[in-house]
Amino acid sequence: MALVLVSYGPGGSLGCDLSQNHVLVGRENLRFLGQMRRLSPRFCLQDRKDFAFPQEMVEGGQLQEAQAISVLHEMLQQTFNLFNTERSSAAWDTTLLEQLRTGLHQQLDDLDACLGTVTGEEDSALGRTGPTLAVKRYFQGIHVYLKEKEYSDCAWEIIRVEIMRSLSSSTNLQERVASENLLQGSTRPHLSQPSSNLIFPMAFVLSLLMALVLVSYGPGGSLGCDLSQNHVLVGRENLRFLGQMRRLSPRFCLQDRKDFAFPQEMVEGSQLQEAQAFSVLHEMLQQTFNLFNTERSSAAWDTTLLEQLRTGLHQQLNELDACLGQVMGEEDSVLGRMGPTLAMKRYFQGIHVYLQEKEYSDCAWEIVRLEIMRFLSSSTSLQERLRMMDGDLNSP
Repeated sequence: MALVLVSYGPGGSLGCDLSQNHVLVGRENLRFLGQMRRLSPRFCLQDRKDFAFPQEMVEGGQLQEAQAISVLHEMLQQTFNLFNTERSSAAWDTTLLEQLRTGLHQQLDDLDACLGTVTGEEDSALGRTGPTLAVKRYFQGIHVYLKEKEYSDCAWEIIRVEIMRSLSSSTNLQERVASENLLQGSTRPHLSQPSSNLIFPMAFVLSLLMALVLVSYGPGGSLGCDLSQNHVLVGRENLRFLGQMRRLSPRFCLQDRKDFAFPQEMVEGSQLQEAQAFSVLHEMLQQTFNLFNTERSSAAWDTTLLEQLRTGLHQQLNELDACLGQVMGEEDSVLGRMGPTLAMKRYFQGIHVYLQEKEYSDCAWEIVRLEIMRFLSSSTSLQERLRMMDGDLNSP
């Protein structure tokens, strides 16, 4: 979140412009990486490795503003270096590889401009200390792994999946920052650990969608329930519509912020059955559709964007309906009245109560829009990532 503090000074003026195009280029880079897949990770289970990404140090530390930019720059620079070698050219489709390099280079140019505006002589040692150094060591481990594996096809596939994880997290963070920048636009000089009442629990969505992948793929790897790539693309479109629906700055709504108490511990800590995983995701989308399919919602938002959002959600629900029909039997008929699915219902009931208490004010709707964007963004990004890594999740 320090990127926000860099971009917006105390008065809210832009000091370092990481534009929406920067985020879009990042998503394109992810798409290129996904298309570069040459074999299923299922065939490379013996080559899997924990590369020990320094997540706690990077995310949990009190990062200075310039450090946050420097760490992100280091991630992209090291990724560019990794895929800008002769061995990489021999391993991957040259057209896709060149497109990936071009996109990474474009993002690095953006960050170079940012570093120039926020770093001074006193920051010259950033590349040799703390989180940035930890990222360097992380990538050194990747290079050592490739060398030990003699740059085999499986080694490159494991690395491709690993890089997709880090870039996907980076892209998701940048999107979240773009949607919340003014909400977080204080003058604090450090990047502190995100507050649980501002960020949707991504770990829950990850555990849920991992279960969905295991449902979708049977023992032989054949698809039992097809959540297609189009399902993911529709989800991204829904996010875009939600972003365009913004009508006022969250800066004016700070007094209306609220912790909606997502039931993270109950849902994340339980051992979800296969049908429950589908049921919970279906409940998330159904409740979102219900929320934006009311007269009060129609009065609050641009009708064209709202109708596009409803259409997209309806399309995703139709796909999940088909999945539920395949995995749920009569014994699952009570799923909607118990456990995680019921907790999800109560979470959305709290959102409806909040809107009613706030008399459906513009600020109340803006706070709710951001809340919905948080978990839909996490859900969409993880669905795409898990879909590309399906074989990696089918380990014994």
